[in-house]
Amino acid sequence: MDVLNTELVWIDTRCYRKFPVRDSLSKKPYEEEDDYQIPTDFEEIDEYADLLIKYEKNTFWISISSPKDLIGFVNGKFGKNRKMIEDMTGATVLMPGRNQEEIVIKGQSKNSVGSAYRRIAETIKSGRFHQDFTHFISIPINAKEVQESFLRFKDDVLRNFKKVRGIDESLFQEPKKMHLTITTLVLLDNRDKLKAEAIFQKCKNEIVNFLDGKTLEVNVKGIEYMNDDPAEVDVLYAKVEEVDDDSCLQIVANMLMNSFTDNDLSKKQYDQVKLHITLMNTSFRSKGAADESRQRITFDARPILEKYEDYDFGQMVLSEVHISIRYSTGADGYYMPNNKISLN
Repeated sequence: MDVLNTELVWIDTRCYRKFPVRDSLSKKPYEEEDDYQIPTDFEEIDEYADLLIKYEKNTFWISISSPKDLIGFVNGKFGKNRKMIEDMTGATVLMPGRNQEEIVIKGQSKNSVGSAYRRIAETIKSGRFHQDFTHFISIPINAKEVQESFLRFKDDVLRNFKKVRGIDESLFQEPKKMHLTITTLVLLDNRDKLKAEAIFQKCKNEIVNFLDGKTLEVNVKGIEYMNDDPAEVDVLYAKVEEVDDDSCLQIVANMLMNSFTDNDLSKKQYDQVKLHITLMNTSFRSKGAADESRQRITFDARPILEKYEDYDFGQMVLSEVHISIRYSTGADGYYMPNNKISLN
């Protein structure tokens, strides 16, 4: 192409050169192939594939078990909650009869049944944590040396500060029950207990592999309080420090907590376990000292903190982890165990 001898085009008083258009530019920038087809062999995602939803007699159905104490949360007053779930999902929810624990969900589609199942499961989970905890994961920290140091601390506090507001002998922990709480549990029936035991045994294997023969030795030293005002305290506790300072105990404690919260037997409140031993707690206070509304009566911990801030309760090698039964006392003076595992 001779670019100097091209066709001239005049528009008004302006002159333009007209160049031929190349074939490559005259084509569309993108052309679909004539034989192109949208693929039809892809698989639709099934968001309820993990549920054992059955199909019988033109009906989808699944059952979900619930402790008897939580059935009422699913049904609601006058069946209000159940009716709301049915309206939102299009499924039918059949509540169990007396002494039964299986809720049956039926529907004309897998999605409606699966959606109702998930809502009911979440309701049961939420209802569980409206109940008082029944058990807790604990590590006994009640070696003889620790108990004797605690008793000396208790005697000194009662002798020196018996006239300080709110301080009473009934606030103190039982020496044989001194422990580290990992997490609290709500176990409402035998099925819950069996589930907790299975989780516990799995944790045992993970902990043994992690520690690989290492012992966990702690030093119980220093005093702190739970709430913001040292003059209005509900819980006074001793700090638990790992002697090796390698965070192995913290890792084991978090491992246990996460295993139970992930399986909906415990409610996660913190990112990690607070390593401490309760020394004084207003929930221990003698009933006669509480008012008629049963409100907790705080105590002034300022003089205790000033005098015993760095109090040393001693050292101990930790040997066991328990699923402890709340409000119980075993033959050894510690809480009765529903199950326990060895750390050694």
